[in-house]
Amino acid sequence: MMLVKDLLLRMRIAQNLTQTELAEKLGCTASHISIIEGGKSSGRKKILPSDDMLRRIAQCLGGSPLDVQRRTYQLLLARAREVCSPEVAELLDDQILTGMAAAFLERVKQDLSEYSDEELAGVTDQVQLGGRLKQVLSGIGRLSQAEVVRLAQVLGQSPETYLVEAGYLSESARLLFGRNPNYVNILQIFEALRPETQEELLRFGEASASLPVSDGAREPASHE
Repeated sequence: MMLVKDLLLRMRIAQNLTQTELAEKLGCTASHISIIEGGKSSGRKKILPSDDMLRRIAQCLGGSPLDVQRRTYQLLLARAREVCSPEVAELLDDQILTGMAAAFLERVKQDLSEYSDEELAGVTDQVQLGGRLKQVLSGIGRLSQAEVVRLAQVLGQSPETYLVEAGYLSESARLLFGRNPNYVNILQIFEALRPETQEELLRFGEASASLPVSDGAREPASHE
């Protein structure tokens, strides 16, 4: 797990800035930057910059708006993992910031190319994405399998094709889903289950797959 102090140090060095130079941009002292990068504590409490300070740091490190946005999310995520309980920290994985597959993003942008801002807002509301759709299309953040399916349905596109291009399905699975449309609904139901229930079902599936198939359960042979 990347800590705030390590992440900030890496980002600062990547921009060829000294602690003093970054401090001047932020309007603080170099010793303050040193304290953050040193990961020092006050008693039992770790000294961490505020969310607002992290946003300012991301901005001062320069780069394109997308670079600033990505750094902001990385720093805020790192801070969140350090202040929450260990159980919750395990759920805050860097995968949250990983972008979707390029083929998927290109396909969605193409399908949305003729949508007005008002229509795009309507799509976002229907898929229940809040303000995340624009972030995802810019390469930051991911959609879950269920969200990909909902997006395809709202746009009148093939859920199976969207899932393949998003990397959630193989081509062979796409053909299977294409022949059995209800499988997409099953996928949405599965994703809505609690993690422990999902794990239990997966274990059951693995156990069932290892059981011998009785003669009565075998598929009938085809006769030509």
